[in-house]
Amino acid sequence: MNILGLNSNNENSSAALIKDGSLCNFVQEERFSRIKYDNSFPRRSIQYLLENNQLERAELDLSIGSFESRNKKTKYCISTRIGQRKILAWDGFHHQAHAASAYRFSSFKKANILVIDACGDNRDSITFFVGDGDRMHKIWDVKIDQISLGMIYKDATTKAGFGKNHEGKFMGLSSYGKASRDYKDIFYIESHQEIHNCYAEKIRKKAAKSNLYKMPARGVIDFSATIQKCLERSVINLIKEIHRLTKIGDFCFAGGIFLNSKLLGEIDRLHFINDIFVQPNAGDAGLAIGYAMEMTARFGNTKRFRFNVYSGPSFLDSAIWQAAKKFPVTIKRLSDPAGMAANLLERNCFIGWFQDGMEWGPRALGNRSILANPSIKGNNIRLNNVKGRELWRPFAPSILEEHASDWVDLHRPSPYMTTCFFAKANMRKRGCAVVHVDGTTRVQTVSFSQNSLYYSLIKNFYKKTGIPFVLNTSFNYQGEPIVCSPQEAIMDLIRMRIDALIAGNYLITVTSWNACLKHMNK
Repeated sequence: MNILGLNSNNENSSAALIKDGSLCNFVQEERFSRIKYDNSFPRRSIQYLLENNQLERAELDLSIGSFESRNKKTKYCISTRIGQRKILAWDGFHHQAHAASAYRFSSFKKANILVIDACGDNRDSITFFVGDGDRMHKIWDVKIDQISLGMIYKDATTKAGFGKNHEGKFMGLSSYGKASRDYKDIFYIESHQEIHNCYAEKIRKKAAKSNLYKMPARGVIDFSATIQKCLERSVINLIKEIHRLTKIGDFCFAGGIFLNSKLLGEIDRLHFINDIFVQPNAGDAGLAIGYAMEMTARFGNTKRFRFNVYSGPSFLDSAIWQAAKKFPVTIKRLSDPAGMAANLLERNCFIGWFQDGMEWGPRALGNRSILANPSIKGNNIRLNNVKGRELWRPFAPSILEEHASDWVDLHRPSPYMTTCFFAKANMRKRGCAVVHVDGTTRVQTVSFSQNSLYYSLIKNFYKKTGIPFVLNTSFNYQGEPIVCSPQEAIMDLIRMRIDALIAGNYLITVTSWNACLKHMNK
């Protein structure tokens, strides 16, 4: 059976395909449309899924998802766009889909599943399920009338001057601040039945103005720290309540709130936590996977799905060559791209790294990345300048999995860069460009089985420097989606004036920036 999962008209439209019981690919529309956070109908994503898996539209048995309107006219329009009429608009299952996107990827036989976002279909803002074998049982929920942690965090981000969809900046800023001692007076959750919410009454400030080159005002910084503290204490109290009830030590998390890596770091340090699985694309983009997997389970296919985070488009060397030949750049064939990348990083070059399948989710995980030497003081500021980001924002390391615990205070692999851990003294000294002001770092652990080429790059860098990690940030300029195609990678190489791009087995460099810029402006 071929099932297409869709997320449309929520933030970050996306699509996922299950073909004959196997999850094939899942992608976000923004990567194809080049509109960041694109929430339009994911027609380009659907086209990629069908072409990549050699399916005709008529071969789809069912398309399922959440849509802004569920009247007959809208269903007919969607049916026309994907070329078949078996459409199911699944009312009331927004949080169920979030839950499935985490639990049905985990290896847990039994787990607590917590979903927190702005708002689901039934005015849910928080929902708790227990996963038991192939079933998920809803235990309780919290409605937005009581509190919406997602809405509060969005509003606070706007009031801090960052605008829509920049909650990550707000979170990063909070590490510089000091939370108010009376933070509980703003909002606080003791349990799902004991909720104190005075945010709307207490916080009436107008939106601040952000400046790319200056730290925000002290009041804004401390405001972010206070809201982050309120969030962390509230969610941790819910998790403690859940554990007291179930005595289950394994947890699955989904919903936009769990893109907050500082929060996940606090959760990870709870003594009763055995293991955690966080959907890497925890926001609404992850719904496409959840809808497809949950419907597949309800048709009787209850096997756990293999998660391949590199499920997006990949490009042959021939396609990279053809793209590069359209620009006035220097192209060199490489026999060892990982070794060349390590050499360049040792020499303190910034490199674009474009390889194999594109990552799923908001974080680059070694296939669409900009890489830098993490040991050079000031590289974080330089790279923020290159990317057009606020100069105070932090960067993250990708570290060899077998060396991670020697440099970072973590107890389990972290392959999807979801969680902030405390850096140990040696990383604070030798990885200064990837340690935030609060002493934490959002780690991606890398194993050979996960990504052999990226692992080899870091291994080569380790042999040269004694440092088993590199600085890794997403390959995009501020305000753009992560690059998808070779052409986009080359354009960003030129726009950001990166030292080199290694794409497939080619080294691409620029000898005349003016010539390249003139070519791009034709």
